[in-house]
Amino acid sequence: MKTYTNLYIRRFSNYRIIEHQLNAVVFALLVITGLSQKFHDSAFSQWIIASFGGIDMMRLVHRSVGVVFTALLAAHTLQAAIGIVYKRWQPSMIVTIKDFKDAVENIFFYFGLAKHPARCDRYDYRQKFEY
Repeated sequence: MKTYTNLYIRRFSNYRIIEHQLNAVVFALLVITGLSQKFHDSAFSQWIIASFGGIDMMRLVHRSVGVVFTALLAAHTLQAAIGIVYKRWQPSMIVTIKDFKDAVENIFFYFGLAKHPARCDRYDYRQKFEY
């Protein structure tokens, strides 16, 4: 019997991996700088603001990172639209009726009313809803 312990499925290209990592870093920076401004009375926020060099620098970083985030979002959306229009990509992240059926089927499975979880496509409904 064959074992597939070393089976590796590559889901994303290097470009997409870098894009996702950059998105994660940019989003984290937006959260850190934004929440620190929102809750500026907190001691932890004061420490973060001081680490960035003061409130003015924090605001500059927050706005700059917001522009980068907007550019990343625009580039991602444009690439997806072009890829779908020119049929280089399948629109596999678009939520369909099957995703709602899969969600219901999984709920039945979680309550022991179905014998197996839903058989999802490349991306399951949770990944699509999160996206």
